[in-house]
Amino acid sequence: MNSSALPVLSQSIAAAVVASVMLAACGGSDSPADTASTGKSAASPKSTAKAASGSGSIFYGANGHNSNGGAYDFTSVQTQLSQLQDLGATIYRNDVYSQTSANMVAGVAKTMEEGGVTVYPVMLMNLNYDSEDDAYNAGFKLVERVLHADVLSSRTRVRRARGEAFLKAEGKKINVLYAHNDDMAIGAIQAIEEAGMKPGKDIIIISVDGVKGAFEAMMAGKLNVSVECSPLLGPQLMSVVKDIKAGKSVPKRIVTQESIFPMEVAAKEFPNRKY
Repeated sequence: MNSSALPVLSQSIAAAVVASVMLAACGGSDSPADTASTGKSAASPKSTAKAASGSGSIFYGANGHNSNGGAYDFTSVQTQLSQLQDLGATIYRNDVYSQTSANMVAGVAKTMEEGGVTVYPVMLMNLNYDSEDDAYNAGFKLVERVLHADVLSSRTRVRRARGEAFLKAEGKKINVLYAHNDDMAIGAIQAIEEAGMKPGKDIIIISVDGVKGAFEAMMAGKLNVSVECSPLLGPQLMSVVKDIKAGKSVPKRIVTQESIFPMEVAAKEFPNRKY
């Protein structure tokens, strides 16, 4: 290695280490409570480590735990923003696990957005659920809290506003809408209705997944077809594993057991849905 490159490499490594200490320091307990602070003392990071010299940054983003206390109780959001800007990072991941944490991260997101850094809320959930429905409902409620706290960046809100404006201006020219998952289709249904049109009639809507929400939309006449993409692959997979273990031959291509559901059969099939 050329010896002249060593100082630059050393600076890069030093910056990475300092950034890990400053921005990924995790305060609080392993099971975050609904409080913002753990009461643990921690030194306030003051250094603003520079990334490697040159026009490009070696950093893409950083992990943050502002709602977990510890070092974050002693480091202002503005200081964190300055550190991220010094490193050339534009993505800042932060934990959300309750309404309190969502409100805190929303405040962080506003300051970061003004400085050119986008906060990505990461939903933290335990695994102690009795069914898939319970887990789904818990996740749905957590996302609702994030939206209520306005954690999402202004860029996301701008994109939605543009979509709504496009529908109002060009909606009459759209015949069919295809969404690659049901959740996107349900969001599109809301936007179409807000634009004064009837989803499922003025615009034919086709989506993928086959979740209960899609069947409810079909029963309401707002979604025309949902193409199943089932997550319940365990039994089919284990059957193949057992065949292989028993020395049996299996096909090179195994098609998942799935169906296509038009709105006409939604009411009949709804009681059979498991997700």
